[in-house]
Amino acid sequence: MRLAGSVLAEAAGNKALDGFILPLLLRIAGNHVCDDFEKLVGLDALKDFVAKRPEVDYYVSEYVD
Repeated sequence: MRLAGSVLAEAAGNKALDGFILPLLLRIAGNHVCDDFEKLVGLDALKDFVAKRPEVDYYVSEYVD
């Protein structure tokens, strides 16, 4: 799902990301470089990752082992 950085930051701050189960895969929309791609296991990690670039959109997907 594509979400704005501001939406993700707010959800992480509120400790509620409805519709998703952790861990998550997160990457900057339109960028396929590994520098902007993370597997996140907690909402604090999500908040920290999005804080680096809150102005961009992100693709969020659930991690499946």
